[in-house]
Amino acid sequence: MFNNKQEFVEEFTKRIEENYGRSVEQSHPTERFMVLGEMVRDFAGIHWKETKEKIAADEAKQMYYFSMEFLIGRLLTNNLMNLGIYELVRDGLQDLDIDINELEDLESDAGLGTGGLGRLAACFLDSLASLQLPGNGNCIRYQYGLFRQKIENGYQVEVPDQWLKLGNVWEVRKPKSAVDVKFWGHVEMRKNENGELIFDHVDAEHIRAVPYDMPVVGHGTKETNTLRLWSAEASDIIPTNKDFRLYLQELQEICLNVYPDDSTDDGKILRLKQQYFFVSAGVKSIIRSHLRVYPTLDNLGEKIAIQLNDTHPVLAIPELMRVLMFGWEFPPYKSGGLGTACYGMGRALAKKGTEILFVLPQTPLDAPVRVGERLSLCSASGTRVERTARNLRINEEVRELWREKLHIEHVDSLLLPYDTPESYDERRRELERLQSVKRNADVFSSTQETILRLHGGYGPDLMSEVYRYACAAVAIARKARFDVIHVHDWMTYPAGILVRKLTGKPLVAHIHALEHDRSGDNMNRDVAGIERAGLEAADRVVAVSHYTKRLVMRQYGIPGDKIEVVHNAVSRSEADRVYAVPERCAHEKRVLFMGRVTFQKGPDYFVEAAKLVLDRIPDVRFVMAGSGDMLPNMVRRVAQLRIGSHFHFTGFLKDEEVDHMYAVSDLYVMPSVSEPFGIAPLEAMAYDVPVLISRQSGVAEVVRNAIKVDFWDIREMANKICAILSYPFLAAEEVRNCREELKAIRWENVADRLNAIYAQLVSGGK
Repeated sequence: MFNNKQEFVEEFTKRIEENYGRSVEQSHPTERFMVLGEMVRDFAGIHWKETKEKIAADEAKQMYYFSMEFLIGRLLTNNLMNLGIYELVRDGLQDLDIDINELEDLESDAGLGTGGLGRLAACFLDSLASLQLPGNGNCIRYQYGLFRQKIENGYQVEVPDQWLKLGNVWEVRKPKSAVDVKFWGHVEMRKNENGELIFDHVDAEHIRAVPYDMPVVGHGTKETNTLRLWSAEASDIIPTNKDFRLYLQELQEICLNVYPDDSTDDGKILRLKQQYFFVSAGVKSIIRSHLRVYPTLDNLGEKIAIQLNDTHPVLAIPELMRVLMFGWEFPPYKSGGLGTACYGMGRALAKKGTEILFVLPQTPLDAPVRVGERLSLCSASGTRVERTARNLRINEEVRELWREKLHIEHVDSLLLPYDTPESYDERRRELERLQSVKRNADVFSSTQETILRLHGGYGPDLMSEVYRYACAAVAIARKARFDVIHVHDWMTYPAGILVRKLTGKPLVAHIHALEHDRSGDNMNRDVAGIERAGLEAADRVVAVSHYTKRLVMRQYGIPGDKIEVVHNAVSRSEADRVYAVPERCAHEKRVLFMGRVTFQKGPDYFVEAAKLVLDRIPDVRFVMAGSGDMLPNMVRRVAQLRIGSHFHFTGFLKDEEVDHMYAVSDLYVMPSVSEPFGIAPLEAMAYDVPVLISRQSGVAEVVRNAIKVDFWDIREMANKICAILSYPFLAAEEVRNCREELKAIRWENVADRLNAIYAQLVSGGK
C-alpha cells in the first residue's frame, strides 16, 4: 500500500496502466474513479483483516444488524476521511492534474433504501466501527434503488435508480460463502442411528444466496466492520416442477428493487420472499461461522446478538425458533376440544416458520410422525432411559419435585371423558390389574435400560400416567433442540416444570380449562395443586379468554401482568376435510348439544329448555352428542319429561360423525355453566349453523353477534331457540353476522400472538 503522496502517485499510475492499458493522461474519469476506489478499499482491507483476526483471537461477541435498507451514501470521501488519507490522496491526484471533486461526483448513491430507516442502519453501523465495537450488517444487494427523480418539461418524472451502472467498487464477492435458501416444500423429521432428531426440508425450491461484502470504516480507528449484501442466483439444484425461465425470472425479482408493489397477491409473496431470502441467508451464515469456532450452538446467545431494524426482518425469530410442546391430545390420536385447539395453533405456528416438536403420551409409532411443515409428533411412550449416574440424579430430582409440589392420588373410577361402551370392559380389567400392582414405581429399573410405556388416556391410572409422562419428557428434552417449552393443560404441567428446571428454557403454560371449570366447588385438590404449581413455575401464562384470566387470578393468585389472553380460533376444515353443507330437513328442525355430558357443559339446562320448546313447537328434534358422568341422569330426565321421541343421545362422536352432525343441524346450543372458551360454537358457525351460547363462556368474548343467554335462564333459552327456529330470516341474519366474524377468528392470528410471546421470552423479556 502507500504511505505518502509519492507512493500513492506511483501506485495509482501503475494500476491505470495495468488495468486499462493506458497512461493516466489518456484514461477516462470513470477508469480513474474505479482505480481510486479499489486502492482505498485495499487500504481499508488491511484494517479489515486485522479486525477479523482480533475478533477471532478474543472470541468476542458480535452483533448482526438485519435491515431491509442501508442508505450508506457515497463512500469515497467518507472512507478517505475516516482512514485519515484524504489530503494525501487529494494532493497526489492534483500532481497528476486530476480534480478529486470530479471523481467524487461520479459515485452513485447506493440504492439500498429510501430514507430514515436506511440512514439509521448505516449510521449505526458506522458508529459501531468508530466506537471499536464488532458489528455486521445484513441486507439485499438490490439491482435498482427505489427510483430517481428528475424534472422534464416542468414535471417530475421517476426513473429507475441504476446505482450499479459503474459496478460497486467497494464490494468483494464471496462465492465460497454462498448458502442455499429454500422456498416452499415441507419439513420431515427422522431419528438417526444415535436417536437424534434430524430435520429434512424436502420438495423445496433452492436459490443460491451469494454474499457481497463491503468494509465499514470507523473514524479515527482501525476497526473495520462488514456490511454483507445478498444476491440471488440460480442454485445447482434446479427445480423439476417449474420452467427454468420462470425460475430465473422469479429469483431475479428478489433482488430487483427495494419495496416492490404489494397491492396484489403476487406482490405480497415477493415481499415475503425478499424478507425470508436475506434473513435465512444471514442466519445460516451466522450459524456456519459460529460452528467453525465452537462445536455447539448452546453458546450461540453468548457469542451472537441479532438486532432487527423495524418489522421487515422479523422472520429471523421463527427461523431460529424451536418450540418443545407437551400436550395430551392431538388429532387424529385424540380429538377433544383440547386436541382441536392444539392442532389448530400447532399447524398455524408451523406455517409461520416455527419448528414444533409436539410430545404426546402415545402415538402409533415410537418414531416422530410428521403432520405438516415444521410440525412433528413425538410419542412419550417408548422413550428409552439408560441407567446412568446422571439419569439417576435426574430421577431423584423428579421424585423430589413431585413430592414437594405434586401429589399422586389414585382415583379408582371407570368414569372417563371420551370413552365408549366398547372400551368399558377393557377399562374395568385395567383397573383390576392396577389394583394388584405397585403403581408409583421408580421408572428407572435395576436393568441397564428402561422403556417407559403410556396409554395416553384418561383412565384410573391418570396420575401415574402424568408422572411417567414427565419422566419421559426429561429424556426427550435432553436430545431435542428447542428455545421455548409450551405445555397445554394440567396433565403436562409437571413435564414443563421439570424440563424448565433442568434446561433453564422459558416455559409457557397454556390454560385451556381450570379444575374449577370441570368440577365446580368439588375440585380435586391434587389436580388443582398441579395447576397452581405449573402456573407459578411458568414464565408466561396463556389464557384462552379474559374469563379464564380472571379465574386464574382469583383461584391461584397469578399476577395479571404474567397472563396473556390469546383466544382460540377455528378452521373451516380442522383436519383437512371439507364437507358441503347439505339441505337441512324441511319437515323438522334439529337442535344440537355437542360436548362432554358433565356439570361444566350444562346438559341439564339443555334438557329442561328442550321440554319448554317442545310444548310450543312439536316438530323439533333435540340431539345430545357426547358422553360423560351426567349421561345416565340425562337419559332418565328425558324419560321423566316424556320427550324421548324427540330427543336422541348419540354417545361420543368423532371425525366424520362430528362434521356430519354439525352439517345437518339447524341450531347449536352451548349452555355451559363455566366455559373457558368453547371451540364447538365456532365449528358450528363454520357450517353456517346459528349458535346460542352461554354468557358464561370465553367464546362470547370473540363472537359478539352470536345469540347469548345466561345458562340458568331456561325460559329465556327456550324463547330464543323458538325464535331462531320459527323465523328463518333471523337465523339467516345470524349466519351472515357470524360468517363475517369468523374471518377474523383465525389460527394464523393465534400463531402471531404466540410467536410474539416466544420472541419476548427468548430475548429475556418478562
